This record gives sequence, structure tokens and C-alpha cells, in this order.
Amino acid sequence: MVTPPAQDIQERGPDTGSRPELGACVLGMVRLVRGTQDVPLTPSERALVAGLAVAEHRVVTVDALAEWIWGGRSHASPRNRVQAVVSGLRRKVVPAPLIVTHEAGYRLDDAVWTDLGHRASLTRRALSLDPASAEKHALLHEAESLNLGAALGGVTDSPDVEARRRRIDEESLEVTLQRIEADLETGHLDGVASALAHLSESHPFHEQVHALLMRALVRVGRQAEALSVYRDVHTRLDEDLGVRPGPILAAAHHEVLTFDKPVASTPTRSSPPSTSPAGPTDDAARVTDPAAPTTSSPDPAPATSSAPVALRQIPAPRTAPRSVAHLVGRESELERLVAAATRPTGTAPVVAVTGLGGMGKTTLAVEAAHRLRDDFPDGTLYLHLDSETGRAGVSSVLAHFLQLLGVPADVLPTSHDARVAMYRSILDTKRLLVVLDDIGPGVDVRDLLPTRAPSAAILTSRLPLTECEPTLRIVVTALGDRESAQLLGGLVGDDRVEGEADGLRQLAQACLGLPLLLRITAQRVASRPDLTLRRAASSLSSEIRGQSDGEQSDRAIYAGLGLAEAPLSDAAREVLGRFAGLPFRAASRWLLASLVHGTGEGSPRDGDAAVDELHAAYLLETESREGLSTQFVLHDLVRLYAVQSETPADVTDDVGRVARTLLRTALPQAQGYPVQFLPLPPCPDGRRLPRSSGRVDPEEALAFLRTEQDTFLLCARAVAATDAATAWRLMVVLGQHAQNGLELERWFAVVETVREHLDADLVDDRRGLAHLDLVEAHLRHESAHSRLAATLATHARRTMLLDGDVDGAVVAAVVLGRAHRANGERAAAEEALEWATRSSGEDLDGVVRAYVALAWGSLLDDYDVLEAGREHLFEATRLFGEVEDWSGSATALFALARIHRRLGEYAAGLPLCDAAMDLFTRLGDVNGLTAVIDTRADILVQMGEPMQALPGAVQAVEQAAIRHDDFMLHRAQRTLGRAHAALGRLVESEAVLRDSIAGFERLDRPLSRAASLRDLGRVLQLQGRLGEAIEVLESERDCLLRSGLTDNAELDGILARLDAKVRAQGGYAPRDVHDGRGGSGVA
Repeated sequence: MVTPPAQDIQERGPDTGSRPELGACVLGMVRLVRGTQDVPLTPSERALVAGLAVAEHRVVTVDALAEWIWGGRSHASPRNRVQAVVSGLRRKVVPAPLIVTHEAGYRLDDAVWTDLGHRASLTRRALSLDPASAEKHALLHEAESLNLGAALGGVTDSPDVEARRRRIDEESLEVTLQRIEADLETGHLDGVASALAHLSESHPFHEQVHALLMRALVRVGRQAEALSVYRDVHTRLDEDLGVRPGPILAAAHHEVLTFDKPVASTPTRSSPPSTSPAGPTDDAARVTDPAAPTTSSPDPAPATSSAPVALRQIPAPRTAPRSVAHLVGRESELERLVAAATRPTGTAPVVAVTGLGGMGKTTLAVEAAHRLRDDFPDGTLYLHLDSETGRAGVSSVLAHFLQLLGVPADVLPTSHDARVAMYRSILDTKRLLVVLDDIGPGVDVRDLLPTRAPSAAILTSRLPLTECEPTLRIVVTALGDRESAQLLGGLVGDDRVEGEADGLRQLAQACLGLPLLLRITAQRVASRPDLTLRRAASSLSSEIRGQSDGEQSDRAIYAGLGLAEAPLSDAAREVLGRFAGLPFRAASRWLLASLVHGTGEGSPRDGDAAVDELHAAYLLETESREGLSTQFVLHDLVRLYAVQSETPADVTDDVGRVARTLLRTALPQAQGYPVQFLPLPPCPDGRRLPRSSGRVDPEEALAFLRTEQDTFLLCARAVAATDAATAWRLMVVLGQHAQNGLELERWFAVVETVREHLDADLVDDRRGLAHLDLVEAHLRHESAHSRLAATLATHARRTMLLDGDVDGAVVAAVVLGRAHRANGERAAAEEALEWATRSSGEDLDGVVRAYVALAWGSLLDDYDVLEAGREHLFEATRLFGEVEDWSGSATALFALARIHRRLGEYAAGLPLCDAAMDLFTRLGDVNGLTAVIDTRADILVQMGEPMQALPGAVQAVEQAAIRHDDFMLHRAQRTLGRAHAALGRLVESEAVLRDSIAGFERLDRPLSRAASLRDLGRVLQLQGRLGEAIEVLESERDCLLRSGLTDNAELDGILARLDAKVRAQGGYAPRDVHDGRGGSGVA
């Protein structure tokens, strides 16, 4: 793990005290590090961390961060999206400071270290020291060890990212060359020439690389090779670039020609002088065993004396087993592993390949060992730690490795410390790969790891191996369907696959991406030539579902997963077994922790520790989705083999405990949720929690409800028959969130199940029915089913009043008023809102009073009482400004924008739309966002900017269609028709307006239909079709009369003028014009 010295952090920010230290790393895969653990990141979060980290602690603009996140692709409301990503990151590291908000954008907090900053600090300190200084040498080695691969790994490519990656990689190369220069100056020559030879291949025109290679070669007595390097690069520069060598190469050439005597490598405590720095020669290697203190019996004299030990002349050890014939789906991991193992660094690379049993860790490590054979000419030492030698202990492994390296048995040290010293001394002169496979719990392999490059190590385990401080971690996960089919097809052979493409695909899917199961299945199919792949897939799927007895291969699968020997506490095994038996696909930490002791009341600390154990053993995998909290999932095979033999009653009890824990956890989150219109469910005694407590961050509450919606639905359905009180309360809490990201039909379906188990004769059940009616009325109205909404709201208000719940009854009256307004029933809407106004005195919650004012403003806007409507909306925005209700604030802002549009105050309306869009975007309320986009487009049309309005109008139509929001769809069609008409596209305008009119007729929305008819009448007039225009406007008047608007003087005047034109042209008007006075009736 990369961590800078404490003084580096303190130079850049205040002391973080006891808070966890955070670091942002971009030299390799982009990571956010907390202490010794990586913080799980979504792709957007990874890109944001990268963008902030490369700027160090300078401010990065929102536009620049958007470029990092989306790579040049446009994104609606990038400012809000970036803000959402920032908020998600902050939640993951609370309470540690991470990102500071600035008026121009964001920057990293001063307490956050970066690997770029740490490396720069180390190199600055090093370059200020004497060239031959040991401290400079050590600092540059440490600086170079921070390079963990190609910079900015995991970030979507874009021109900016590529340019930044090239700059960072150039800086990394410069650090490497400075380190090599320090090696040469201090006489540390081992492996330098070999490392430079690799660099020269990848940088054929880099003069400094070749100059250093020449200097390194001549210093170890290889003058002829150094001159050959010069001739090659001289020719390359001349023929390919048409230039002569520069002063750096010329100086190196002069040094080679005038060099007098090779310099021996500077010895260290564990690194004796070597005459073979570039690799093995025909001469026997000589090592001296350092005089290290021992804790066991004395070693034989030859091993402990100062006399050198002569190694036997044996071939370089190659003990890696045979690689598999088919390695599929691991190309990326293999490429990263090979690159890390061959990177020229001061510290020996250590690659940890970890993951669940059966995922192919050994296969990957062995394949890498064979690929790396030529890079490690002194040998490959492989050992499976669960072998006889491995189980005997690390000291036994050391003896085994030493003998493979040529140490005679009669001089082998007996003490562990002496074996370690001899092993390190031999490895220090070699370029050797160590592969330690299947490292189990409690096995400390650090004494088996090489200490310096160019040697390297590959480790595999079902554990994270953090104590080994790997330079690269590769977590191997399940294969995808395509890769699974490719591997399975290669294993069973073309003759079995021919004609069974579908069967192969089904069988591969049934193996769930587990390479172990894919190979076992291939063996089963190969042994039964009469078994078709389709039948094999059906059989395997039945086994996995537990519907058949399975075969002997089950034992191999179980052993491969490693469940039996996993180092788990009793609490962790209990959580694993119980979670495996529950119907939840994914679970948050709180849910898993509630399963400890099977009571739901276990110590939170015990539960957290159990979850951490399971995650460390890769039995729980994390699942990070953008905008959601991190959850844990089980691989399907782990679920199959880990489930405890519980009865259905036990599972029901467990789900009940989870449901009650969910309700206790959710209520505080609901108090912080940034939509506060619907009241929270009361306690069984009738007491109600306040809407807002101020203790929970709105972003946190939003993420919680988004993440847990499936858990709510599943729990409520499961406990409806046994614990209806918990079930209906869960659905009421979820109902507040339902319109912001939940498919409403799923909520309605579960509520129907819950209602079946509520008895209206019981007080709490009757209370539950009223709350469910209220929530459903609200959601039905929002989804354009206002007549059903009015019925439900009426029932809810009556029941709540009888129960003494005035707050709930006022909310029901607001919903009722809104439903009547949508149905064109003005008098009924006014009656409901007048009752709500009388009942919502100063004693009632400010949120309720704000929604009453909002409902009045929208109603008066519909019926052209614009000034009074504006005053109500001003009051609503003021009240919403005092509470955390983003939905109410956004709705009030864009309703106010609509009134400004109708009053011709367009410049005042657009900023209100933008502010409303920001809030709806943060909420994830696509319906609300669509409504604002439509209103904004309508304002632009009225401002004479139809071309600017057109994209927004089209977007609103498309989004409403995708969301099946019929009312919004037909309103957006009206706006699109207006934009087409303003652009002179009358045919397109007529078509879309007729769709809008027909849609509003189906929804029985007379006021909205009247507004679309008015626009169609204008289009027909522009086309000269006056008779048809009169018919359309007559239909508009019928709609206005149905909605209670009898004062229609403006419309009657239009009809009279059209009638006169028709008569003057000799045409026939369909009807006489009605007398009357009134407004426009625009909805």
C-alpha cells in the first residue's frame, strides 16, 4: 500500500488527527485509498478522483470534471451529475474530509495525499542531495516504487485523458532514469543493464535511455556490448530521423572508450559482491551466509562460517506446472500481471491474485509464469502451499527452494533465520520468479518473497494478503456469458458443439461464470457422448436449484469454493448461512449485520466484523452502482453450498427480523429524505414522527431509499400475512420515494397484497389502509389517473379525520384538490383547497402549508387568475426555502416559471426552470425533469427562439413516452407542435397537435385538451383552412365550458372574425358564434 510520510501530508494540509487517512492514486489503476483499504468506486467516481488527483489540490472546474467523467460525450445537466458523483464519494468516506466545494468547481481536501504529490516530494528531496548520496539513492527507489502501471487505469479514454496519461508516463520514465542514474553513481549495478535493455526496446529513440545502458554495460565489464548499443542507436537515429547523436550519447560514448576498470556492485548486509550482475554465467555463483543470530540449534560449520558456499551446477529451476490448453476471459488480468512483474523498479514486484475459490487464480498464475519464462532467466520457483512441503511450514519451503537453487543438502542451514539469509543472498544476484499458490489462513510467506528487482513474486489466495503489501492486486471474478461459452466450447471440442450453439450457450450460462464448474462440466459431458448440451444444461440448472441429488463432481465444486476451510468465526458462518437462505439478491451491511445470533438484535460490532470477514474471504462480493450505496452479493454457487438447512418457518422468521430492522433503519432516513409531502407512518399508539429531524443528510437518505427499494418490496410482501403493521408502514415510507426511480406498478402490486391482510375493524389496520390510500392517491394523480386518485384521497381524508390526524387529512385534501383540478372540476378543487387552507394554521408543519400554497397557485394559473396565482407560488417558494423538500421547491419554481411565461416575463422564467431542473436531477425525478424541460422549451418558443426550443421539446416527448407518462407526453406534444409552427413546419405541427388532442381526450383532461385545440386552430388558420379552424375552436369552447370556464369573450371574438372571413369568401360557417366574455383558458 502506498502511503506518504506524515510530514508530507502535514505540509499540504492540517493534521487529520484520528481520522482515517485518505489518498488518491493515479500511477496505475486509479484508486481511492482509506488507510490500508481501497474504497470501492464506480466508473464515474474513479474518473472524478482521477481528475481531482492530477490537479493535486488546485480547483478543477465542473466542465473539466465532466470531461473526465464522460470523455467528451454530452450529458444533460452535467453540473448536477458531477455534484451527485461528488456526494456519492463523500458518503463513502464519511467522516474523513475528501473534496472541498469551491465557487469555480471542486478540489481535493488538504488532508488527502496523492501518489503524484508524494513522488514529486521524494524526487525534489533526492535531487537536492549529492549524486553519490545513499539517501538520494533510497529516495529515488521509493519514488519509482510508486509507479504501478500505466497511469490513469480504469478511466475512459478521451483526448484530455490520453494527453495527461502521456505526461504522467513521461514523468514516470524520468523518475526511473533518475533512479538508474543514482544506481550507477552509488555502484548498485545488479540488474541495471537488464532493466535498461528492456527500456531501450520500448524507447528506441530515447538518447538518455541508451546512454545509461552504455554506461551500465561498461561498468560491469561489457565494453563491446556498450559500443554495439552506440552503433545501433547511431544508425537508427541517422536512418529513421536523419539526425546525429546528441551530447548525452556522445558523452556516454566517450566514457565507454576511455573507461579503465569495471566497478563491483556495492555490497549491502544481505547483498554480497557479485561478479555476475547481468544474470548467471558458467562460473559457480558464490554466496556468503551473513552472521545473523539464530534461535535454534547451531548450523553446520560450512553454512555459518565466513567461507563461501559453492552452489551445485544445476539447470535453472522451472517448477511451474503445465499450463491449461484454454485460458479464456483473463487477457486483461494476464496483461496487467505480466506488465507488473517485469516493471524495472527497485523493490521486487509482488502481484497478489485473489478471489473466491474456483475462479481460476492458479490457472492465471501458472500461465503468467510460463509467459514470463524469458524475462526470468534464472528460474521459476513454484509451490502449492497446500502440498506436503507447503503444509510443513515456511522453513521447509525455504529448504526446498534452496536445494532447487543449488545449495547442497549437507550445508543447508538448520535455523530458519539462516535459511532466510541464505535465500535472500542468492536471490539478490538473480533474476528469478517466485510463485506461491493457494496461500492459506495464518501462513506468513514474507520470508519467501524476493526483496529487490529484477526478481518478482506472484501469490494466489482466497484471502486479500494485505500483510504481503503487494504492488498489484488482481481480484479474479466470474467470467461473462460469452467467455464462459468460449471456454466450454474449447474444452468439449468442436465435434460436440457443432449444431448445438444454443445448448452450448445454455450450458455455459448454467455454470454461472465459475471456471472450476465449467471444467468439471466439460469433463462430465466428455464422459457421456449420448448427453446433449441442452440436456446437460437442464440437468445442471436443476442441481444448482437443489432439485436433484447431483453427482460426485459436487464434492469437487464444494472443495474448490473453499467454504469448509475458510477462516471464519461462528458469527460470520451464521451470517453466510442465513443470508444464503434468504430471498435477497443483494444486501446492505445493516441487513447482513442483523443476522448475527439470529435475533436481529446482535451487537452491531459483531455484525460489522462478520461482514468484513466474509468480504475478506471473497465469499461476499461488493456491488457498486452509480447513485446507490454499496451492497454485497453472493455468487450463486456460494449461495447453494453455504445455505443452512433451515425450515421455511426459519426463513420466514429471518425475513421478519430483517423487515423490522429495515423499518427501524428507514424511519430516520425518511426524516432526512428531500421529499416531505406525505406524512410518515404513525407509531401503533398514533404518535407521529416529525417529517424532518435534521440528523440525516438528504443525499444519504436519497441513496438509502434508492438502494433499498427492492428490500422494501420483498419484505413487505413476505410479512404481509404475519406482520401487517410492519408491512404497511414499509410501503408508506417507500411511497414517498416511489415517483423518483421506482416502477410504480411494482409498488401498487405489493400494496394490493398488503391490503388483503388489513382489517378495517382494527384501529391500526384502518390507519394503515388510510395511509396507503393517501400514498396511492398521490401516485395515481402523478401518473395521470386523477379520477381514481380523487376517490382514494376522499376516503383517506375521511378516515384520518375520524382518527384525529389533521396533518394527514390536510395532505389528503391537497391531493384531492389537485385531482379535481386535473379533472377540470374547478369548484370541487377550490372546495378541497379552501378546507385545507382553513385547517393548515400556523400549528401545522411548514411543509404542509407550502404544498397548500403550491396547489392554490397551480389551480389559479389554470383558470387565468395569474396575479393571485403568482402570489401563492411566491409564498410556496418562501416556505419551501425553510425546509429540505427538493421536489416541492422544484415544482413551485417551474410553476412560477409557467406563470411568468403567460405574463410575457420570459427572462424571469428561464432561470427558474434551470433551478428546478437542478433539483429534479438531484432527486432522480425523471417525470419532474421532463415537465421542466417542456416548460423551458415552451418559454423559448414564446421568446421567438423555436430552433433553440426544438431539442428540448423533442427530449420531453421522448422521455415521457419512455416513462409511460401519458399526461406529460401529450403536453410535450403540444409544445413540440408550437415549435414546429413557429418554424413554419405546419404539416408536422398539425400532426403532433392532433396526437396531443386525442391523448387528452382519452385521459379526460378538458382544460389541457382546450389548450391544444387552440394551437391547432392557429395552425389551420395559417394554412387557410378557416372552416376547419372554426370547428376546432368550437370544440375548444366546449372543453372550457365543461371545466367551468363560461367567460370566453376572447375565443368568441376569434370565432366571430373567422366567421366573417368565411362568409366574405362565400363559405359556410358551421355554427353561430356564442355570446360571452372570458379568458383564454390555456392549461
